[in-house]
Amino acid sequence: MTPRLAPVAALVLAVPLGVASAGPAHAHPHIFVDTGVTLIHDERGRLTALRISWTYDELFSLLMLEDLGLDADYDGVLSQEETDALQGFDMDWPEWYEGDVYLEASGTPVALGPPEPGPSGLLPNGMLTSTHTRRLERPVDGAEESVVVKVYDPTFYTAYSILPQQVSSEAPGCTTAVFTPDLDAAYAYLDAALEELGASIDDPFVEQDFPPVGDRFSEEVRLTCEKADG
Repeated sequence: MTPRLAPVAALVLAVPLGVASAGPAHAHPHIFVDTGVTLIHDERGRLTALRISWTYDELFSLLMLEDLGLDADYDGVLSQEETDALQGFDMDWPEWYEGDVYLEASGTPVALGPPEPGPSGLLPNGMLTSTHTRRLERPVDGAEESVVVKVYDPTFYTAYSILPQQVSSEAPGCTTAVFTPDLDAAYAYLDAALEELGASIDDPFVEQDFPPVGDRFSEEVRLTCEKADG
């Protein structure tokens, strides 16, 4: 359940968190986020951090600006004072929130540290954007372990799309590729989950525990690194 928060904070947290307890009315995405992923490596070429960028859809961006009291003249341009007030607008995370970004090394989850906020801004197209960095619990050698970065909201309240042109690795000899899910299979799974859930719902407006189907819609970044000679 999303914690009780002030209206602005609640709306901000709704971007990545979605609604942990939602009935069928929340069975499809309400917020859409374009995502960039930069894989950061140390001097030995090991993966040590992820730099994540989020660009929110126009409607949510407009609602967020209104709730923050920014761009009151609707000209799509923020003053320096407004830009300063925007910084970190989506970084107030509760401890249990995992950031909708998950990393696996050879199929084993690798924990990510808390977000280190980067710049936020308003793009000319009216979309809000933000960046943050997550450090890995341990370095990962991409030449020794298969690395997969998954981006999804377990509740499927927010839909994330990874932009291939905003995905990169900073290590020589490493390449990245973006993989998308089988959406027909994902929606079939969602329909089956809804049908099973709906059988026990008397009032569709009563909150219910919605099955965590978001991973079925997860897009992935896969890292491939060449082994060093010798």
